[in-house]
Amino acid sequence: CLLTAAAAPTAGTDGLGGGGGGGQDGAGADGGSGTVIVRYPFHATVPALGGDVVYDILDEGVAYRVHEFRTVGTSTLEVLRETEVEYLVVGGGASGTRGQCAVYWGHGGGGGGVSTGSVRFAAGDVDVVVGAGGAGAVSQSCAVEHTGNSGGSSSIVHSVTISALGGSGAGSRQPNG
Repeated sequence: CLLTAAAAPTAGTDGLGGGGGGGQDGAGADGGSGTVIVRYPFHATVPALGGDVVYDILDEGVAYRVHEFRTVGTSTLEVLRETEVEYLVVGGGASGTRGQCAVYWGHGGGGGGVSTGSVRFAAGDVDVVVGAGGAGAVSQSCAVEHTGNSGGSSSIVHSVTISALGGSGAGSRQPNG
């Protein structure tokens, strides 16, 4: 089967940890970055500070304060008093691969892992790590195959470490047709 035109691969969405799409000529797409979200019942006093986006929601009649961490790297959630939180941790997605020109299509990268649950934080700083998406595999040569690059892990580090692994880089070598 001969290919007449290759569509550009689609990148994973940042903040959702999706894997990047596989490409044919040029490169596989980047994986999306991960995210960390914590929420807790919100009353008159604020028990924590930090995050890229902070907002309040009402869920089944309970008011919650939500802290979203979207910036890749390490940030801090400052816990002002002991607080029970619910969390969602998503690792970065892996990149897609670059295929071999008119011979092999690249593959999509794996999505980042997900961890959910609840934990009690004592007062103090909590390290929050958001994993990067894997960079798309690039090659200037049609004769060179490349595997995708893995996404970075995301985590919450306090008295315990809560992690979500980054997605695994896609493999190569799948015939067209």
